[in-house]
Amino acid sequence: MNWLLWMLFLNLSPREERFCSCMYNDDFSRIVQQTEVILNGVVKDFRDTVLIREVMTDDGQTVLGLSTANRRMATLELKAVYKGKIKKGSAYIFTGTGRGDCGYDFTVGKTYIIYGHWQKQLINEQGDTTQLVFTDICTRTNVFGRNEEKAIKQELKKHPTPHIPHSP
Repeated sequence: MNWLLWMLFLNLSPREERFCSCMYNDDFSRIVQQTEVILNGVVKDFRDTVLIREVMTDDGQTVLGLSTANRRMATLELKAVYKGKIKKGSAYIFTGTGRGDCGYDFTVGKTYIIYGHWQKQLINEQGDTTQLVFTDICTRTNVFGRNEEKAIKQELKKHPTPHIPHSP
């Protein structure tokens, strides 16, 4: 009888709904080849941010507005760039909030290996864009590990890929 009450309690308890659904690919070689940016760095800051996007008004005009989907931005002190063209020093990595949108929850002070992709982003009313690096929990992004770093270097040595020409 106690287990029945416990199960009822669990089913009626409020909980955050998750909508993130990842299609995991465990072929390491393919992941490295298909990922546009692979780097490692120490997270110096991690905060909420809002991005600009195009929105359609009621009368059909396209204007710039704030993104309806908030994002989080990690500021990294770069240690190494394995793939992708990133300026030396700091890098900004964007992710979801982690509230059902697959956002990665970075911890300030920890070092990560980040697997990311470029995403075009509006930056002003004139329609200028820049390329931002995005990652999420569906990638191999994780706390830094020497074995992971070694495997990345070996894979890129076996199958060199051209650097992606975008740079934020």
